[in-house]
Formats: sequence, C-alpha cells, structure tokens
Amino acid sequence: MFQILRILFSELAKAIEEQCYQYELLMILCNIGNERIAGFYSCAQTLQTDEVISTYKVEVVKNSVFEKLQNRTYKAIFSSSDVIAVSALKAIQQMNLRIPEKIQLIGYDGIRMTEWTTPTITTIAQQIAQNGQRAVRCLWKQMQNEDILERHQLIVLILIKRNSTKGE
Repeated sequence: MFQILRILFSELAKAIEEQCYQYELLMILCNIGNERIAGFYSCAQTLQTDEVISTYKVEVVKNSVFEKLQNRTYKAIFSSSDVIAVSALKAIQQMNLRIPEKIQLIGYDGIRMTEWTTPTITTIAQQIAQNGQRAVRCLWKQMQNEDILERHQLIVLILIKRNSTKGE
C-alpha cells in the first residue's frame, strides 16, 4: 500500500500544482483497514507532516478540520475516504474558504457522492467491481482448499480530477 500511495502522492503534487511540505498538508485517516492506514501514515512521515486526524466519525472530522483551519493555513487536505472528505468539505465551507483557490481537497475511493457535492471532489478511485471479482476468486479457491498464489495484489487506482483541486 505504501508504494501505491507514494506514487499517488507524486500525482497529487501535480494535481495541487505544488509540493506540500510540513504543516501545509492535512491528512484525514479513517479506520477502514490496517494496511490502508499504515500506508497513509507512512506517506505522512515521508511528506514530513504531523498534521493527521485519525477517526471514522464524520462529525468529529468536521469539528476537527474546522478547529485546525482556525489555527493554521493548509494548501490541501487529503482524506483516506470520500465520505470523510465530504465532512471536511463542510468544515471548509463553514470557514468560508474558497475551494480550490485557498485550499484543495482530495478524497479516496471514487464513490459517486463526490460527484454530487459543490464543488465536486477530486478523488482517487478504486476499481471496485474488479477488486470484488478478485476477492470472490480468492475466496472460491480457499473454499476449494486450493493454494492462493497472490495473497497481496496491486490494484489499479485512478486519479479523477474535479473542481476541488487546481489544474486540468
């Protein structure tokens, strides 16, 4: 997961038009999976940011982001979940910050909800159907007592640029 996220962060740097350094990037992590969280924490360390909110509660995220935005300026917020990104969007709007001019927002998952917000949220989409098919094949092999050769597989992620980030 860390390798995938490191590649994505270089893409995200292009999406937000500049490299974010310490205290310029706020990461919001939700407890969806241990490997995902570990990957995000590794990237936070690589980017030398200690600005991390770690929770899965939408209202807590909104309040925490609001509080952090009152005390510091960020160039971007990167969330490990699109649902949590929507919560961050509400805090940003409550602060009357212009997106993407003053702060940019990026989610992760690629769910349809990010198309329905104003502004629409840039997201990193997973190929959910393809991932589900892989999972079912692995489960079937386990049920048949067959060896699973590839327990860990790289998945294809797609950066979907929308109105919450600068650039094309």
